[in-house]
Amino acid sequence: MCGLVLAVNVSARQFLQADFVAQVRAALDRHIINPRLLKLELTESLLLDDIEHIIETMSILKDIGILLSLDDFGTGYSSLQYLKKLPFDQLKIDQSFVRGLVSDSSDKRLCALLSGWHKT
Repeated sequence: MCGLVLAVNVSARQFLQADFVAQVRAALDRHIINPRLLKLELTESLLLDDIEHIIETMSILKDIGILLSLDDFGTGYSSLQYLKKLPFDQLKIDQSFVRGLVSDSSDKRLCALLSGWHKT
């Protein structure tokens, strides 16, 4: 086995379907996929809906063994508070959020704050 992980983009609309977990389970069974080799990449727009339902669904998927990634973080209005509550395995920061890290002083300061390097 080569250990490659299959990453699949999932829209907020798909994720919020009542039978989403059942669809994922059926696909895993049908294609004989190890759930630990599947990563669902969720968009930041998902976090604008019923957060308790989202946490519950994510927890079920994590219990199955599926990896979860938040894709394009920084493009919307997500709060860092959500990141503390949600069981993501990976955070993919959108390039527009970090594009000016080398040249823009505000971006450099933000990076330092997020990484804990900022001294007051």
